[in-house]
Amino acid sequence: MTESSLHPSVVRNHAPITAVLRRHITANSRVLELGSGDGGRIELLKDDLDFACWQASDVATAMPALAARIAQLADDRVLAPLHLSIGRSDWPRATFDAVVTVNVLHIMHGDTVPDLFNGAGQCLGPGGVLCIYGPFSVGGSHISDGNARFDAALRASNEGQGIRDLDAVTAMASNAGFRLAWRYAMPANNLLLVFALDQAPTVAV
Repeated sequence: MTESSLHPSVVRNHAPITAVLRRHITANSRVLELGSGDGGRIELLKDDLDFACWQASDVATAMPALAARIAQLADDRVLAPLHLSIGRSDWPRATFDAVVTVNVLHIMHGDTVPDLFNGAGQCLGPGGVLCIYGPFSVGGSHISDGNARFDAALRASNEGQGIRDLDAVTAMASNAGFRLAWRYAMPANNLLLVFALDQAPTVAV
């Protein structure tokens, strides 16, 4: 497949996200992606981080397109996708070295966000990391006017969506045994947060 078959935001965000993931995903890692959509992100990641094995996952409605793309890739490093609806599905029994999710927290119902941390904690092995990319408010305030408008539109949907606050998310992570270990400022007023199952100090980059 060519880049023209990928969602523009996947292509646009790929380079900065990959640069950070390369620091935290090591050789021979097994990586679970939550909210894989149509699989476009893994199509790019499998080549730029070709030292890892990738497991895509998403809700039932995403499965046809996701499964079709994964089958077309025909790559041993990309496993058949899993149906995983956070808060409503059993998490995989396999042990992963990293869990990655991009632009998912703000489109989830707020009540299910703790389930993401609890589930990730169950399937990550020792030293595993949870990498979360997307827009966040900080200390209860949005970091841009654009994020504020986006948040208002999400909340108007009455589906429990909305930009999550960094402090609230960190508290949920702590309840599940995670510590915010790295915080990266990303383009377009986004953050990439790396949560670890160890007690490393937080590092802002």
